[in-house]
Amino acid sequence: APFDLAELIAMVASGKLSSTAARTVLKAMAGSPRGPREWARELGLEQTNDVAQLAAWCDTALAAAPAAVAAVRGGESKALGPLIAAVLKLSAGRASPPTVKDLLLEKIHAGA
Repeated sequence: APFDLAELIAMVASGKLSSTAARTVLKAMAGSPRGPREWARELGLEQTNDVAQLAAWCDTALAAAPAAVAAVRGGESKALGPLIAAVLKLSAGRASPPTVKDLLLEKIHAGA
């Protein structure tokens, strides 16, 4: 339904769903009377804004990759990619990459 599509777009725009997750939800919605929020919840695709949880995932990723942390501190911004990927994996895709990047940089430069 058009309303459901509008709601799905709003969820992406507000950061509640990644564009990748939105594609999955859209496929699930096809031929279903259920809306995007129901599908996103059932599929576990809603992004989290829980700062404590994001920080815990970041801490885990940082502790597992001291060489990458040192490289980022040394100015190698490319070394941040694997750290972001590790957090996304830990979060099962529920963490927002831009938020994760900012949090990782903050922790790395604060000496986390």
